[in-house]
Amino acid sequence: VTTSRTAVTTGGGRGLVLEVNSNVTQCVEVLAKKGAPRFNRLVRLLTSALQENKHNNHKGQQSKKMIVFCLHKSQARQIAKDLNKSDIGQDPQNNIVVLEGDMSQSARVTAIKAFRSNDTPTHKLLVATDVAARGLDVMGVSHVINYSLGISMENYVHRCGRTGRGGGDDGGGSSSAQRNFGVAHTFVVAGVDEKLSPELCAVLRRTNQYISDDLRIMAGKELKRRRRVATSTTTNGSYPSTGVVDEEDEDAQEVLEHRRLNREKQLRIQRQRTNTTNGSTTKKSKGRRGGGGGRK
Repeated sequence: VTTSRTAVTTGGGRGLVLEVNSNVTQCVEVLAKKGAPRFNRLVRLLTSALQENKHNNHKGQQSKKMIVFCLHKSQARQIAKDLNKSDIGQDPQNNIVVLEGDMSQSARVTAIKAFRSNDTPTHKLLVATDVAARGLDVMGVSHVINYSLGISMENYVHRCGRTGRGGGDDGGGSSSAQRNFGVAHTFVVAGVDEKLSPELCAVLRRTNQYISDDLRIMAGKELKRRRRVATSTTTNGSYPSTGVVDEEDEDAQEVLEHRRLNREKQLRIQRQRTNTTNGSTTKKSKGRRGGGGGRK
């Protein structure tokens, strides 16, 4: 099985080309708001994933661990607290573990040990910051949910690499080769995560993942903003062209043009319906006036 990431230098040594393991299905969802809508969406995703894992366990597969990545330590603690209050936390079959930077070393070791364990309760859910993105080698992680996108694409790739891992034993006595596919679901919040959207699109492209129209448009707008900043400064190559990123701009333009044509089409249809309705109303009105004159 391939490693969780591939990093090679391209473009004259300008940077790394990051790639998520092809065993991982990446799902990126653009949200309009933070707060309650995002948390409610998280609960629905986790509930669905728990049901999927229960089904897999009945088939003898040992995929019963999930990780929720948060941006800040306070966010991780709050999400874990809210999940414990939800139906997920109230289920005795689920165990929610927190791992963040303010914890002592002994507390971290205890949290990781609890997450690795295959003892009861059956399903383990780790809520963590990027402290768990690197070096946490736990088999049997079926889902990674990026509650926050993060501060870099390298962290994003490391996060996704916690699932879809192969080789070795998952601690339950079965080879992880039985289940070496995973899902990484990421929330991208409008007005917050635009800066990384072009690079995110590029990472998704490298393993032929689905890119939504909303994400394409967001990436295109960010590229325009970068070009405006680059042309207004005296430095050269603040955001050098990579070819791959430029493709996101072309896709965004295509999506916007398609939406513009659809809006024009809908407006034409509405005008036709309005004209038809007005014409029908006029005929009925004339008919009533003519009928009234005949009765007189």
